[in-house]
Amino acid sequence: MSTEKDGLFEPNARQETEPNYTGTICSICGAKQFNTPAGVTCGNGHGGAEPAKITDQYPEGKLNETDEGALQFKIGHTPDYQRIIIDFGKPVAWVGMGVKDAENVARGLMQHIKQCKRARNTRPKYKGSKRR
Repeated sequence: MSTEKDGLFEPNARQETEPNYTGTICSICGAKQFNTPAGVTCGNGHGGAEPAKITDQYPEGKLNETDEGALQFKIGHTPDYQRIIIDFGKPVAWVGMGVKDAENVARGLMQHIKQCKRARNTRPKYKGSKRR
């Protein structure tokens, strides 16, 4: 299990209860929506946002018998800038995409790689004690 906040993923973060997903996504940020006592919301707090259905269609045709249709996912990184995370939201055996989509995924990955490298290079280095 992982949680996401501002593109940062915290693997194995504990939640008090598992969210009750509605099968819809937020029309503002694309995150899965779930039921709360106050109504339907997404993990980014967009309560009341118009829901959009997660598609099970095949925009480029069904590739083979195991093709489950279109898949939405998020790219992020861990708070310590050590890992890039691709969150599919469900178990996935394989991913196929067109060249344009692959270029967009590569751009998203490169953005997070650059953020992680930049953050790691700007952190103060531990100097330790000097021997005398």
